[in-house]
Amino acid sequence: MTYTIASFAPMEVVSQLQSGRADVGLTFVGRLPAGVEAVALAALPAGVVMGAGHPLAAKAVISLAECAEQPFLRLLGQPPIGSAVSREFAQFWDELEPVVTCNWTTMVKRLIIAGKGISFFSKIAFIDELAKGDVVWRPFDLPDLNQLKVGNLVPSQRALPHVTQTFVERLTRRLKQLESVAATL
Repeated sequence: MTYTIASFAPMEVVSQLQSGRADVGLTFVGRLPAGVEAVALAALPAGVVMGAGHPLAAKAVISLAECAEQPFLRLLGQPPIGSAVSREFAQFWDELEPVVTCNWTTMVKRLIIAGKGISFFSKIAFIDELAKGDVVWRPFDLPDLNQLKVGNLVPSQRALPHVTQTFVERLTRRLKQLESVAATL
């Protein structure tokens, strides 16, 4: 059995499952369309990631207005969250002018650690850096975003082979482990 792992923007994952081009997907979960189901959900909402010494690191929550005043480092060009989850965030994203747009997460991490700006990620993307104290994650002051979950998604209109179901079970266990770790950071 051969698996191919591909990276897509969060908003593209569901369409990959619906089209049959993917059997499993991890992404932020809003309202799911017919044909896609969540086999696991984890409380790993998007928030603001910054270097440990950043002035916003002392705040408990961060507003979009505060984010707008900071150099923003964008991974790819698409928003991580659509207007169905938060119209306010979607409008903010459309108006945001990044100082850097990059397609390599490692580069964005290096720039954040170096204090070159902020970005928006779930803790899952920065588990190691958060544990080491290199970066700080803070929630937005938007309740809709703070309730957002990451889901392990599968197509509901077709049966997955046994080996794929086993992979989904392992992925689900790991997602729950990461949720537990992230809750301590």
